[in-house]
Amino acid sequence: MHARHTARWIFTLSLTASAACQDPNSTTGSSAEGGGSDGTAGSDGSDGGGAAASGGGMDASDAGGDASDGGAESSSGGSGDSGPPVDLEPSLYFSPSGDNANPGTQDSPKRDTTGIDFNTFPGGTLLVFERGGTYPWPLFIFDNPNTSAAEPLMFDAYGSGPLPILDAPESGVLFGYWENVDNDGGYAFRNLRLQGHGADASFGFFFSYNVHDVIIENMEIEGFYLGVQSHAGAPHGVTNITIRNNSISRNFGMGILGQFQDTLIEGNLFEGNNFSGSGFEHGTYLSGYAPESGSNITIRNNRYIRNSVVDGVCQGGNMTFHGQLSNVLIEGNRIEQDAAAPGCWAMSITQGYDTAEWFLDFVVRGNTIINAGNTGMNAQSAPGILVEDNVVINTQATYQTSISVGSNEYGPGDVLDGDAIVRDNTVCQSGGATGNAVNVIAPNSTDSNNVTVTGPAAVVGICAP
Repeated sequence: MHARHTARWIFTLSLTASAACQDPNSTTGSSAEGGGSDGTAGSDGSDGGGAAASGGGMDASDAGGDASDGGAESSSGGSGDSGPPVDLEPSLYFSPSGDNANPGTQDSPKRDTTGIDFNTFPGGTLLVFERGGTYPWPLFIFDNPNTSAAEPLMFDAYGSGPLPILDAPESGVLFGYWENVDNDGGYAFRNLRLQGHGADASFGFFFSYNVHDVIIENMEIEGFYLGVQSHAGAPHGVTNITIRNNSISRNFGMGILGQFQDTLIEGNLFEGNNFSGSGFEHGTYLSGYAPESGSNITIRNNRYIRNSVVDGVCQGGNMTFHGQLSNVLIEGNRIEQDAAAPGCWAMSITQGYDTAEWFLDFVVRGNTIINAGNTGMNAQSAPGILVEDNVVINTQATYQTSISVGSNEYGPGDVLDGDAIVRDNTVCQSGGATGNAVNVIAPNSTDSNNVTVTGPAAVVGICAP
């Protein structure tokens, strides 16, 4: 089992993020990437089939279905809403040509949000920003008692041209106060660029303790330490969140960090996050603690491109899971690197804390991993996991275990591996690549029809990078 490192997250309202791959649900914790001496994670996927999502939210139309086949089942959801009603008239318009003395109509827009308290608006309010403009955006704490899943507070764009820029010199959007138990919710951000000013801008979006029914869609989130962060708490947690079709890229630390429940993360681009290449930072890093976080999550059809890269070589994490998670579907994602050091793991579903961990009812299906480090995809403490129809490509002259399932070492309370199904996966080794295609040490497991392709066939067809 990998070494366990101790790091510290500082969670205050200034939300200064310091270290990364540890338990983000406590002020102190421990973790490193799993499964081997070099362990750090990275991940990605490709377009894949299947569907999984259930769960409430504003309209779970994009989520639904069953992803079960031979020993693992996953249904997870999110808000799933496709946009504001087409006949909804905006309540306020903002434009670079506007003036804050104006009433905020389309003919007489406001210049920016100065003096506006978003928490006083009724549910169903739509605020729109003219494309091509830049708008100052100080950190705002959302805690609006009038909003709901059915009648959210919505932010969107109008006009033509590039996305409106919300210019955030500090951090961007905080949903709920620290340690709140209000279970605030009912918000949607679409078609905007949320721009941070560097590592001192701690986060783009932050979900604090108890938040529900939020949509982040078609956004660009860039220039923060963390693009999206979630710290779930009792009694409700962070639930029914949709993060869809966004570019969450070029953030100093991670694209997404934290705990979610009944959540859909779909169709996003995670590119160039983790400037330092640290093994404690990742493209995305999800954790959970039962019962208020970590269940019913779909991560589908996302692209992870060159995260954790230093001087052209991936050093750290891509797609990482630690803690207590259940009913998770990882499908159709693409994780891609040009070159990788041994510690660049693509997909890591692994033990990382000093507290009990488990990964139950996981499905890993139809993902593509290109040029990871010493392990492409690794799962530990994941009894009954289904790993099928994935493609792992290595064009480097390096040794790599492409898919590894099971562990020989467990911490206190960690659930033991067993009954995994690993089937119909393809490993493509070219350019001198070597290593085990599939290494399944979980007891009572099925390892079937996994194929290793070498030589000229390893760079064409399904193996084409």
